[in-house]
Amino acid sequence: MKCGFTILFLLFCSFAFPQQSITGAVVPEEGGQPIAGASVFVNNTSIGTTTNNEGQFQLNNIPAGKYDLVVSCVGYESIVYALQPGAPPLKARFELKHKITALENITVGGYITETWAKWGKAFLESFLGVTPVALRCVLLNKEALHFRFYKKQNMLEVVADAPLEIENPLLGYHLQYELQDFRIQFKEHSSYYAGYVFFTDRKNATNRSIKARRTKTYYGSGMHFMRALYAGKLKEEGFLVRRMTRVYNTEKERVRALFKKEIRLGKDITLPSKSGDPYDSGSYYKTVLQQKDYEDVYAAKTINTDSVFVRKQGANHLVFWKNFLAVTYTKALEDPAYLSYIAEGRKPIPQLSLLQLPLQEPLLIDANGNWSPTDNILSAGYWSWSDKVGTMLPLDYEP
Repeated sequence: MKCGFTILFLLFCSFAFPQQSITGAVVPEEGGQPIAGASVFVNNTSIGTTTNNEGQFQLNNIPAGKYDLVVSCVGYESIVYALQPGAPPLKARFELKHKITALENITVGGYITETWAKWGKAFLESFLGVTPVALRCVLLNKEALHFRFYKKQNMLEVVADAPLEIENPLLGYHLQYELQDFRIQFKEHSSYYAGYVFFTDRKNATNRSIKARRTKTYYGSGMHFMRALYAGKLKEEGFLVRRMTRVYNTEKERVRALFKKEIRLGKDITLPSKSGDPYDSGSYYKTVLQQKDYEDVYAAKTINTDSVFVRKQGANHLVFWKNFLAVTYTKALEDPAYLSYIAEGRKPIPQLSLLQLPLQEPLLIDANGNWSPTDNILSAGYWSWSDKVGTMLPLDYEP
């Protein structure tokens, strides 16, 4: 399944402050024995630990900025605790609620429960991706997933009753991914996912080939771009950015709508022209429907960070743009696997991606390449193929 848009997901986290530590305990909300083996981690990083037999934990060397601390355990609802910049060392007690088991094999609330056999491939392609690195990833506990298909909306929703355990051998990571939201809108050719993720180095993480592959994955990625945008070093880092406007073919939309109306009413296809003159011919209808749905118009001049900068907010930056940003990474060509995926038989060119702000509000970015609101980025082009969970790097990664 090919999706034109995806939203790449990262919860907001800032590392611009001195480090601190957190100690505490994890217990059931209703009382009873402390919870041993619960995960406590800083979202989207390799900073984390687990509770001991007494349910206690200690997490050191935590950046003291604004970030999300995630506390989770199989069978319980996760807790996400937001710490603020400059907070002192914390002693915390986290009380977890038991998780309600998802119902299966019934039709509830307008959806039909489905199986891995039918939707597993679509999920993996939209979630992990189809890059050479992503295709080597292994989802260890696919039984944790439950599929809901909404026929009326033509939408697939996926929920998980346990953290997803993912092995990424080519990048040398084990990922624990707390899936909070996943859906594919087939009519819109778009996908969206959100969650909390903890990275652990595999035994082969120190291999030279692993390090080289991580470096190659990082350069030209969305995280690399956001770091360059924050630092005001787009061109130095190899990014050329232009504004882009998408102009839709309104006549094609008009003809298509009139045609559908005639079909619904059981009438012969007679499409009046805009001027009300004699009916358009069938050949005119065919000609219009063969036209493109839209034309992308690119600005001639490139822009820099100042062109989208709104203001500072503490150590972070607010940025905003209308329509699209067309981002070309000049220091690497497209992967041949990408050209095969989009079914184009040409030679590779520099990687081109499109970025849009669907919420039409400013985006808060930090020095580590993170952004907020998390659902305020739509990506198309190269990043919609290359930037998925299967190629994700932790925020504390440095090339």
